[in-house]
Amino acid sequence: MEADDLKDLLERLEARVRQDSGLARELEESALRFHGGRDHTSQSSAAEQRHREYFFLERESPRFGTTPILGLAPEIDAEDAELVDALCGSHASLFEVLQTEGLESRAVRVEDLASGRVLLLADADFRGLAEVGDLIVGRVFPLRGDEALLSAGAARLHDPELLDAVKRDLGQTRSERPRAARLSQLELEELFFRPRSQSVRALEHVEADLLGFLEGAGSDLAVAEEMRELALGAESVGAFLGPLLEDLAFDTSCDLDVARKLALEYWQAQQALRNSAPNGPKRAELHREKQAEASARSSAVEAFERGRAQGKNLDELFQELESALGLNEGEEEDVDSEAPWEIVGIAPIVEEYAWDRERVGEPLEEEERRQVLSMAQAWDALARPPASVDSLDAAMVRDYALIELPRWVRGQAFRESAHEAACLLRAWRNFDRFCAWLDAEHSTELGATIQSLREDWLGDAERCLALTHGSSADQCTADGGLWVRAVSDASRSEIEIEPLLPGASRRQGGLGKRKVSIRGSCEARAGDLLRVDFDTGRDGASGVLVREVLPGGAEESLRDRRPSSSS
Repeated sequence: MEADDLKDLLERLEARVRQDSGLARELEESALRFHGGRDHTSQSSAAEQRHREYFFLERESPRFGTTPILGLAPEIDAEDAELVDALCGSHASLFEVLQTEGLESRAVRVEDLASGRVLLLADADFRGLAEVGDLIVGRVFPLRGDEALLSAGAARLHDPELLDAVKRDLGQTRSERPRAARLSQLELEELFFRPRSQSVRALEHVEADLLGFLEGAGSDLAVAEEMRELALGAESVGAFLGPLLEDLAFDTSCDLDVARKLALEYWQAQQALRNSAPNGPKRAELHREKQAEASARSSAVEAFERGRAQGKNLDELFQELESALGLNEGEEEDVDSEAPWEIVGIAPIVEEYAWDRERVGEPLEEEERRQVLSMAQAWDALARPPASVDSLDAAMVRDYALIELPRWVRGQAFRESAHEAACLLRAWRNFDRFCAWLDAEHSTELGATIQSLREDWLGDAERCLALTHGSSADQCTADGGLWVRAVSDASRSEIEIEPLLPGASRRQGGLGKRKVSIRGSCEARAGDLLRVDFDTGRDGASGVLVREVLPGGAEESLRDRRPSSSS
């Protein structure tokens, strides 16, 4: 395995994402955020590589509910399994070069300054450039033991003062709060790669250019007040550019590249004006406040975990945790920070479950722990207000079982190169046992739902998993991600379908109930729910590539959780 192999796989995944309009929009918005709102179409190849690593390996996708690398795993060829494992096991950090000579395999010895772990970077080309005392900024991919590969997007800095400052800060953080020393790709980009200052034209000049362009294109948006409202009302640059460019694409024939550059410059000018105002946001102060809050939360959670490991009373530990997070002060309506809910939602229940299993001598295996945590994340995402043991109901349990559990199984089967049926049975046992524990320890009433799912769904889920595994893996050539319902059983590679979600007919050029050919093979039954990519073959005939199959019982859950613009 070489670094170029990993780079090539990420590039192929990016090409796959760009063929799906919904995922392509996610990719575009993440690039704007990652590059700080700057024009990301003219970035260096290293910067593009770092963004791919952030998008696929760190950023949670609204489409998948997890990182895109895990969401797309069932579609990746089995021969790339080793590369996928390396991508999933990678991490971004800061490294000090300790040794460049006298090592076998022409490696370079480095220390991960966030964790203190010493690694061997097996990169012959890099070795010829590195010097002892260099600071390496970027991502590494695990090989064997302590060997790792360095990302093609990483950078090498030779700045002794900077190295000393980084070692001092991370060393102190690591000793006091080990978990807080972890670094993300986005943090490294903000700290080391983004320009410290940008030349921004005066707002009135940029606004005049943008409005003149829109007026010439015949757009109804060429009104200064409306444009300001759009920019000031958007929470992010992506939220501003996305709707604007979409309207221009449908309503005009203007050059969208020019429109995007002008709109991006307009956004930057608006932000510069807002931040320079006397009463504007004080970013440095806000950043320090957020850092302090994050530090306090981290310390509180670590104290909770230490107490749990020491066997202290769990109720008292929860009370101390709530007190440290300010959750027991009777201010239910005024809590405006979402971060504490990430700690006091389902997560404490999972920790309690793990502790209880360990107490009776049946500790959670790594796979089961990851699955239970995935349940917590799914339930937290579904619940409004944030999930708690009291908010768990039959609908949430069914939603997880019908949609998230099969996706978990597909990813697990891919990672292990195992058969889906075996993974499904293990995952179901884990799910069943956790829900039974909830009924016993927290007086939930999930047993009837579990029994119904076991009788009506388990066999159907295994069939749908096999269909998903066996469906075509060809790359789509048109818009993708549409959910449809099978009206008839598939017969001779043909099936009758109808759109599942509102608005799908309009987006797919008037698609209603009709028969289409299936590219590849998928023996779906009437009532099955199919996620498909539409494909027009060389003969002009319309067909579908089946990407995912769910049992018909998942329709209500799918309607509730997915926006109508699911493509």
